[in-house]
Amino acid sequence: MGANKSSTYQTRTNQLQKAFNLESRDRVLVAPFSDHFFSTRRAGLSNKIAMQDHQKRFQAIKSTVLEYGFDLALQSGIYPSQWFQALEAKHYQWPGGDLPDDKTFQFIEKEYLLADEYDQFLANPTDFSFRVLWPRMTAKLEPLAAFPPLFSLGPDPIFLGPAFSYPENLQVLKSLVELAEAAAESDQAERQYIQEMRELGYPVSYQANFTPPFDIVADFLRGLKGTMLDMYRVPDKLLAAVNLYVQPQIEAAIAWAEAVENPRIVFWLHKGAAGFMSDEHYQKFYWPSLKRVVLALVEKGLTPILHVQGDYTPRLPYLAELPRGKVPIHYDRVDRQQALEIMGDRQCFWGGVSSALLATGTEEQVKDDVKELIDLFGPTGGLIVDGSVGIPDETKPENLKAMVEAVRDN
Repeated sequence: MGANKSSTYQTRTNQLQKAFNLESRDRVLVAPFSDHFFSTRRAGLSNKIAMQDHQKRFQAIKSTVLEYGFDLALQSGIYPSQWFQALEAKHYQWPGGDLPDDKTFQFIEKEYLLADEYDQFLANPTDFSFRVLWPRMTAKLEPLAAFPPLFSLGPDPIFLGPAFSYPENLQVLKSLVELAEAAAESDQAERQYIQEMRELGYPVSYQANFTPPFDIVADFLRGLKGTMLDMYRVPDKLLAAVNLYVQPQIEAAIAWAEAVENPRIVFWLHKGAAGFMSDEHYQKFYWPSLKRVVLALVEKGLTPILHVQGDYTPRLPYLAELPRGKVPIHYDRVDRQQALEIMGDRQCFWGGVSSALLATGTEEQVKDDVKELIDLFGPTGGLIVDGSVGIPDETKPENLKAMVEAVRDN
């Protein structure tokens, strides 16, 4: 990296940290968080190709960053379709699979953990995931449903050989190798993109990213309906399942952040917003596990970023409990005045420009909205302007340009 580009990279990194620390009163940043298909559509790529061709996807994202002059490099918000194909995933649909080439991918939420299986899951979550959950979620891992319990094989690993020697289990291993090779290929493309952007002076927003403990259970195990019923029918078992993921998630987040040498770790908060549960239930089922994870990472010197989806206005008092200037909050929907009153001197405000406005509004409407954000949160020293969910696929290019110009002009 040339000295000038290296200096630019460090300057941008320092400016980002100043915003996190509520010390950036001299400059407001504009940094879209992530991109699904906006950049690739602009490059003339179908969603199918965008999910298959990693080089083309990252080159399209790179072009967007350079064209609009963001303060950070965008992160790709999609999984490669090869991951789904390798295991014949049943819990996703994707363009080029079951969906048309220009549709976006979809997660298929359902009760993969049945209501009467809690005890079995809690007794041995590893074995249950291996022999029950994974076969339900993917066609290529269905043979694992007949696999012997791992503990029954004893402590000697050589007996994995006979257990995997059956033709159907050998095919499982081949599918896992295919998945691993696909992941290695996409990871290499991402690393190359991050290095290219670094050499151009742009830090990437994040790499390590997680779903909070409650959302793991609600998204991947019980589904929204099942989880909501569990709050009333089996609250202790639901809490036990949620808490199972706390310490493993802390350890995984630390390891991932260290491996990629990026201290910024994103958490996608799906089901904690207003409308999903009462404040009483949020306080009992959602917040304690998430807070434990966040505080543990802050203690390690890392920066958890909470991407709060849905209306988080009623949850602001909880977010205010977190250590000042240590946990940036990326907002989807929130009452700005209440956010200023409760969080203005607590954490960096990231996001806030509605997806609908970027996709259907006018340039002047976007500029007016950004100006309001700057007037409110600029004096706090911790404002990063972005769309509420990053860059929506349907964003008008002129509106994205207007968002950047509004920041630069104020």
